[in-house]
Amino acid sequence: MKFVCIKCEEAMLINSVNGDTDGSAGITFKCPSCGSGALMLINPMEAQLVKGMGVHVGLGSAMAQRAPMEAVEGALKKSGDDEPVIWDKQAEERLMRVPDIARPMAKMAIERHARKTGARIISTELMDEVKKSM
Repeated sequence: MKFVCIKCEEAMLINSVNGDTDGSAGITFKCPSCGSGALMLINPMEAQLVKGMGVHVGLGSAMAQRAPMEAVEGALKKSGDDEPVIWDKQAEERLMRVPDIARPMAKMAIERHARKTGARIISTELMDEVKKSM
């Protein structure tokens, strides 16, 4: 993905990446020729959808200038996101019944809820809690 300045037809460069505590991010771009700017906002579900499709989302120095989606991970990463959670067998089977397109988003929401509440094991009861809160 590339953003191009309408005035100059130059590829815009990433100016800054700002993350929010809810998993959303804002990326500002600046034209190297005329200085025009643009802002791209990404909500948490859009970020998860991109990750679910297998697209690497990360802060890659030179790569970030060529591929803006590469600049998102640092802004989206929150402390505790890498703490492991364990899915019990029934919860895992239930997750597999979620349609393929929605499964990555559902998994992310359930794991985020587990970490937020301090649960280390994901059960069908915890999945019900998440479902009720939506």
